[in-house]
Amino acid sequence: MRKAKVFIPMRKGSKGFPGKNKTYLSRKPLYFWAVKSALDCQSVDKVIVATDDRSIFDELKSFFPGYEKLYLFDRVNSEDTNDTSSTEDAILSWFISWNIVNSEDLIVLRQVTNPFVTSEDLQKAINEHTLGCVMVSASESDRFMWYHTGTNWKANYDIRNRPRRQDINEKNFNRFSIENGAFYIFSAKDLLENGNRLADGKNVQLYLMSSHTQFEIDTPEDFCLVDTAFSLYGYSKLIGDTNDEGIKLLVCDVDGTLTNGKMNYSETGKLFKTYDTKDAYTIQALHKSGKCQVIFLSGESAINEGIAESLGIPFFGDCFNKWEFLQKYCYKNKIFLENVAYIGDDINDLTAMSNVRIPACPKNADKALKLLDGVYLCDRKGGDGAIREFVDYLFPGFVKSFADKS
Repeated sequence: MRKAKVFIPMRKGSKGFPGKNKTYLSRKPLYFWAVKSALDCQSVDKVIVATDDRSIFDELKSFFPGYEKLYLFDRVNSEDTNDTSSTEDAILSWFISWNIVNSEDLIVLRQVTNPFVTSEDLQKAINEHTLGCVMVSASESDRFMWYHTGTNWKANYDIRNRPRRQDINEKNFNRFSIENGAFYIFSAKDLLENGNRLADGKNVQLYLMSSHTQFEIDTPEDFCLVDTAFSLYGYSKLIGDTNDEGIKLLVCDVDGTLTNGKMNYSETGKLFKTYDTKDAYTIQALHKSGKCQVIFLSGESAINEGIAESLGIPFFGDCFNKWEFLQKYCYKNKIFLENVAYIGDDINDLTAMSNVRIPACPKNADKALKLLDGVYLCDRKGGDGAIREFVDYLFPGFVKSFADKS
């Protein structure tokens, strides 16, 4: 079996999309999918992740403990990580570091900006690669296109006999293939001799992929398109995303989830809120047991903060953008979104809930939350035992077991 080394470059300072490599795609950082598919490919004997962001090294060790073929190439002090540096500069820097000189080693340049690659894709591409050639991943297109010849525009079909899409064939249509940037396969020798991943461009093979793989992530708008396609085509399952650690963090909204969402005033004009003591006991038990962290997210509210303090639960108020907060909190505390459950009741919980492993909402939550994929819809309303019900779903028998031991 032919063996290959996969080189995955990641530069920290993206100008078009800051933080791109760490942006979460299907509950994992974008770079995770490129590394995972490479590690799971049988013909790959070494996976080299080259980055000037050392925090990624720690994350990789957490994601992939015990993977002997994962190597980290530290480029923090490298001179080829600026805006004008090319990917070839990074590869050549690695060659020098590893003393790879005129080697026939097969190199796979894998770019994280296109996550639509499975280990099976890499295996098939390596098997099909012809020695002396450069292989380029591409998306075949059957779209009607126009290209400029230098003097005028020309179509890739006969404009006098425009074919129906179902009638397209080699005679009436000139298919185009779009370089999708997912991966390139070449020998170390070719790169050293030509200074170019495509060598001299004379012997090029295309590895053709489905049309939806044409999108690369260079801007936030690109990410929205890729995120939709990644979910639609089930890539997290295709690439083999598995996590057996379970739920490590439970995020609870306060108003409308812990409480019933109503604002109550006494005769003297004092504001007060109510919650179910069963929910309070459940949250405290979960938090005290160490089985799972629990935090409250809320708008700025002295009453909500007081409730959290009385229950001994960390409270984060003034969370206008709960999704943005959750990403930062999980990153800081080394918690993966795959290990997060979230229960909320209103629109401001929607984005965060759609990105965690198990979302839930009370019976009287906003309709949009009830339509989330995989959401657990409680039979109980907010302020009336919905949190207890959700915890019983997450950890069957836990509350009773905790009570018996207390």
